[in-house]
Amino acid sequence: MTLKSLRYFKALAEIQHFNNAALKIHVSQPSLSYTIIELEKELGVPLFDRKGKKIFLNSTGETFLGYVNDALSSIDDGIEKIIAVNNPKMIVNIACLHSVSLVSVPKLIEKFYSDENNKCIKFNFSEGLNEQIKEELYNNKVDLIFCVGKPENTIAFPVFEQKLYLVVSKENPLSQKDEISLSEIVNEPFVMISKDSAIRVLIEKEFKALKAVPNTIFETSQCNAALSYVSMNFGVSIIPSIPSMFRDDIKIIKIKNPEIKRMIYVAWLDKKQVSKTMEKIHKFIIEQAIVKE
Repeated sequence: MTLKSLRYFKALAEIQHFNNAALKIHVSQPSLSYTIIELEKELGVPLFDRKGKKIFLNSTGETFLGYVNDALSSIDDGIEKIIAVNNPKMIVNIACLHSVSLVSVPKLIEKFYSDENNKCIKFNFSEGLNEQIKEELYNNKVDLIFCVGKPENTIAFPVFEQKLYLVVSKENPLSQKDEISLSEIVNEPFVMISKDSAIRVLIEKEFKALKAVPNTIFETSQCNAALSYVSMNFGVSIIPSIPSMFRDDIKIIKIKNPEIKRMIYVAWLDKKQVSKTMEKIHKFIIEQAIVKE
């Protein structure tokens, strides 16, 4: 019994027509017929009922097909993994927070590509909230993530220390300041990032340390949307540095006493088999010192 005979049987069992099955697997009909006859001889039972030129998968064949499907599926998975482990050309899927996807991660990839040998590696990027991208990693939808904090059951390293800033409209009296303490703005109307974001969790933690609660008047899931509300002087907001905050109608103010900052980690699952491509990426990232933005 060979792998070829099992694949031939699977094709014929699914199509139940010698000529059409032979066309599908690109072999001659006599070759297919001979292989099936030899397989039935080896098993000692017929797998098909024959009525003239027509064939039908019998109950024995149906039982055998289930096992063949499982076996071929397992073998194909193994072949795919072996190829992936040894194939230097690969697409790597990365998920990250929006705030690091605009500058920080592209800078890291640019540095990675400075080695000509790495340019055969391609990246697919996606963005999401902190918990969303962690779930994508746990569900094997992405190869690695850039997130806040070290996720459980992963290999993770700190790569960026990201400061948060107060942003206000140029029409706001606070725009005259270059620095401000958190205690000075506890009563300001806030445009806050949504509650399920890591930014919101961090800000509320800092307010709690002052025994205060942010005066939230708007909530949004995106920093860009928060900037739009701030520019219209609906309130102030605290966000990480992103390119779109550098605009004429927005003033960026450093927060002091204390600074609000967070650590961005790169994380991936601890797998027994890792491709050479992923080994190279992991090694490169581990070698990177924490970069302060």
